[in-house]
Amino acid sequence: MKTETFKTVLSLCDQDPLTPRQAEVLTGGDPNKIIGCIEAAELLGISPITMRRIRCIPRLGTTRYLKYKLSDVLRYRESKMI
Repeated sequence: MKTETFKTVLSLCDQDPLTPRQAEVLTGGDPNKIIGCIEAAELLGISPITMRRIRCIPRLGTTRYLKYKLSDVLRYRESKMI
């Protein structure tokens, strides 16, 4: 994918926040669902390496196998959309 196209897709994702229904489907009704680093990075539209560098999202697990609460990742995504 060309860099320009990727940046366009990211900007469109930034302009379209998740609806409450989409967030419920993602969490499966459980706001404390645990997801891996790759899934969290996909939700934020960043690479897993960049996800590991973000320190303001609470982490679970060791440095080798990072896990995140889905609710924390969604909260971070919403805070960066403003």
